[in-house]
Amino acid sequence: MIRTDHILNFFGMASVGLGAVALALVLTLRPNTGAQQAAIDMAPTEAAAQAAPDRVWPALFGVPPAAPVAEAPPKAVPAANYTLKGLVAAEQNGWAIVTGPEGDQIVEHGTLLPDGFTVESITPQGVEIVRDNKRLVIGFADPDASAPPVATGQLAVSAQLNPVQLSLRQLREDGFQRTLGLAGGTQIVDRGNGLFAQEIIWVRKGRFYDQLGLQKGDIVLTLNEIPAGDMDALSKATPQLLRERSFDVEILRAGARMSLEVIVDENL
Repeated sequence: MIRTDHILNFFGMASVGLGAVALALVLTLRPNTGAQQAAIDMAPTEAAAQAAPDRVWPALFGVPPAAPVAEAPPKAVPAANYTLKGLVAAEQNGWAIVTGPEGDQIVEHGTLLPDGFTVESITPQGVEIVRDNKRLVIGFADPDASAPPVATGQLAVSAQLNPVQLSLRQLREDGFQRTLGLAGGTQIVDRGNGLFAQEIIWVRKGRFYDQLGLQKGDIVLTLNEIPAGDMDALSKATPQLLRERSFDVEILRAGARMSLEVIVDENL
């Protein structure tokens, strides 16, 4: 008689034996099978990734508008009806003297001219005026006509230049702005530490800068120790300078600092 427990033991041992054989086969074949599977699976995936075009996803909330391109301002062209006589170029408080159909006029930033043009800026290159979309520049009639020195001797490089005499009557009649405006052209330059000076960029023959013997490229530092670039301070001090009948001008020329005495003569 065959016992039931013997049959169960037999099948148990058989199953263990078969399991061991299967495990051995799996352990033996796994490296080769894995490498082959990787080669089979990866090759189509990489090829498909290279061949597939980039997908463009539709915008869910619409396409954002392109950034607006700022239009360049129209280029300034020479003004035919105006001529520049002189200027003091500065960002906001500069001024110039221009000659137009109605004669000479002192202009500054924002001045409205008779023909509807507005002064937009005063630079060393000239006065820019605008009307509607039209932009003009008023320049010197002869920007290279730097006046010759009044007296060659007084322009020698030294610590003290020879004194210069000016007419009190002419200075009073012209006034502060007109005197500097008609003298030629200057630009305000920053000397640092909050000090500003005037650099001579053009000299009109027979006028204030020429009479002082100044040259293109000179930097006027002070008048009686008042910074030459401080237009407000100079304007307020002018009456006192004329009453004193003399004042000192300090300039910088080719790196050398010089001093000049100006005598205001009421008989000239």
